Amino acid sequence: MTIAVLILTLNSCKSSKTENTTNKDADAGQFPVDAYWVLDELNGKKFEGVENQSKDIGFQLDKKENRISGFAGCNNFNGAYELKDDKHVAFSGMASTRMACPHSDFDEGEFLKIFESAAAYELEHEHLKLKNDDDETLAVFKQRNQEKGEITEKYWKMTTLKGEEVKMAENQEKEIHFILKTDKNRVNGFSGCNSFHGTFTLKDEDAIEFSQMAGTMKACPHVDIEEYEVLQVFEKATQYTQQDDELVLNDKEGGQLAEFEAVYFN
Repeated sequence: MTIAVLILTLNSCKSSKTENTTNKDADAGQFPVDAYWVLDELNGKKFEGVENQSKDIGFQLDKKENRISGFAGCNNFNGAYELKDDKHVAFSGMASTRMACPHSDFDEGEFLKIFESAAAYELEHEHLKLKNDDDETLAVFKQRNQEKGEITEKYWKMTTLKGEEVKMAENQEKEIHFILKTDKNRVNGFSGCNSFHGTFTLKDEDAIEFSQMAGTMKACPHVDIEEYEVLQVFEKATQYTQQDDELVLNDKEGGQLAEFEAVYFN
């Protein structure tokens, strides 16, 4: 399996943005950590969405880690942010996955430039405006509350790994997945050739920890898959985000490790 991650290096935050005037407690509270900001206007034009778009274009802030993560139309992205006095904000360079979406005409680069140029923000009810140094509105986002549910007792099928789509390999016995069982906090799953199991702990603010992971040692020479990359997801995962039937496992810096979707069987 070929894994590629494209790092989009944006210009570093301007010196006017990086002065040590942070007041996280005062300003961060205005960005609900349980909200996802959906793109509503871009460069003065109403955004109507993209055909066959898999999910809403937008972003979410993690107050605890000062991280930003989101979806840019085809690829997921993440980085760091800093909220300051007087409604000022600064974003670091962003990292993005490298999935190809030939049927999408949405310009991801134009969207990501918003965060490169953003210097201030303005909140009006459920709308957020990101502005540049000249007080010009770059984009408007609408708040959408996260619809979270239980992540336990569900069959979570892996759909992307390090930003690349996961497909069934030839002669693969079954799809890559895992299930969190409430009985003794056990995790069971399949990594492409072997089954695995261990324990998990759910913590505050969407934190998760996997431990005591072990698996079978079956050889599958005819299955083209790197199982160790699948298992590393659970080794590195410390956070998760969930909306409806979509689940993302992230590392300690907020970087996306893998995406999953819930599968229900009749």
